[in-house]
Amino acid sequence: RTDLLAWMQDDEPDASGQGWMHLPICQQRYTDWKRIDPSRPVYINFGGSDVMDAVESAPGCADCLVIDMYRQLIQTGDWISNDRYPVTGYLNEPQRRYDLTLIGEPIDRLRSWADKPQFDYVETSNQDFIAGARGVTPDELRAEIWLSIVHGVRGLVYFPEVVSGPNFGWDGTPEDVAAEMTKQNQTITSLARVLQGTINPTTIQATVPAPLQVAWRQATTGKYFIVVNPVATPLSGARIALTVPGTPSAASVYGEARSVSISAGSLADSFGAFAVHIYVVP
Repeated sequence: RTDLLAWMQDDEPDASGQGWMHLPICQQRYTDWKRIDPSRPVYINFGGSDVMDAVESAPGCADCLVIDMYRQLIQTGDWISNDRYPVTGYLNEPQRRYDLTLIGEPIDRLRSWADKPQFDYVETSNQDFIAGARGVTPDELRAEIWLSIVHGVRGLVYFPEVVSGPNFGWDGTPEDVAAEMTKQNQTITSLARVLQGTINPTTIQATVPAPLQVAWRQATTGKYFIVVNPVATPLSGARIALTVPGTPSAASVYGEARSVSISAGSLADSFGAFAVHIYVVP
């Protein structure tokens, strides 16, 4: 089938420390799928909080989360991903609930174990899984999407299901969240060729003050700097330092019909709650 993107291993084979038990079947499937269809990727998804709990070794523990288990499981996929839901899902650090920077941590950690194309799951509903948790807001959804991109994913998977309670299995995405998803998908689609370029090429660079996060791409249409405010607190006059060839005097802000001046290699801008600005230097 031409519309089949990839074969998918069973979801979260690492969950609850069961990775060693699932490793043989994952290896066998990978071998079988590659024999049938050598060119099609195999996709494997891990529990993001489990990824963060993995340790170097755990002698005498048959079902512990250890890094070598992940390294071997990663070899049974060509594309890898994780699911970590800061607002509504299970967290290994529950005291950090609503901290959207949790999104980037397993992406970075998985990359330290294997440099393969990554995807990320983004929450869109109240999963009704954790007592007292709520669903993601449109603003939080926007920040989660772009934090995933800042940390280098090549694709996104949206998770809309309600996973417990009387509405189990339903798409629980509210209309306002779905509208924001549609809006951000349009931006991602329009920038697809740019975003799929080299992640943070060394020919350019940017630094931002905390808590902002930044990534960059270079294309024939310009140099793109993606800056995300991952918190609800607005920031005023945040100064972003750019390292780019030449002495540009201004950057346009993608999709916002405005520009900001560049002086002495930096620009200043304000960020609302969970805001995302994409600066394009010609």
